Formats: sequence, structure tokens, C-alpha cells
Amino acid sequence: MALFDSGATLDIYPSVRTVDADGNEVWLPSETPITVRGRVQPISSVEQLSFSQRAVIGQSVTTLYRVIARNAPGGPWSRVVYGGRDWEVVGEPECRRYSSATSHVTAIIRAKGVPSGAG
Repeated sequence: MALFDSGATLDIYPSVRTVDADGNEVWLPSETPITVRGRVQPISSVEQLSFSQRAVIGQSVTTLYRVIARNAPGGPWSRVVYGGRDWEVVGEPECRRYSSATSHVTAIIRAKGVPSGAG
């Protein structure tokens, strides 16, 4: 078993194309998740201080993780559930197609909302 086949469990709701109420084609997360296992590594947890937020320091934090999995159907409109929290994929995942033992996908995910139990 390779490193990419073990580790944390993530539910990924892959991007699907659909038509909105106005007849426009849009990308949304699927309603059905695909469960994958992989490595999840923290990258950063940084306070975002826009002009309007400077008076309330610590109220807005961006948390980023790196996900490394054998195969992950994520994309920029996908939803990820990890650790009981919603995450979004940042940009396009990087697909590394090497040998069957080392091929993997790397994606950056960003936390959405407030973690449960916070506040």
C-alpha cells in the first residue's frame, strides 16, 4: 500500500455542469460525494486584514491544506468535506502521472466558514 492509498478520508463532491434558472450553463458541486483517502498537510492559517477588517483583528482567517491522493476528482467548483468541515478547491489540482506506484493528484483546499465548536 502506497502513501497515497492511506491516510485521511475526504468526501469530494466533483464539479458538474448544469443549467441555472436563467438557462445559463454553470458549474456546481455534485450532490453525490466520492470518498477518497490521502495525505492532508497544513500549509498555512493566515489572518486576512482587508481595510474594513483592521478594526477587528483575528476575525477572518484563511486556512489552507495540501491534499495528496492517488486519484481525486476535484476541481475549482468542487466541494470537499474533511474533518467535519467544508472546504473548496483552490485552482486546478495538479495531476502527476508517473508510474502506477507513484502517480497522484495534489490539490490545495481552503476552509469555508467557521469550524464547528468555534465561538
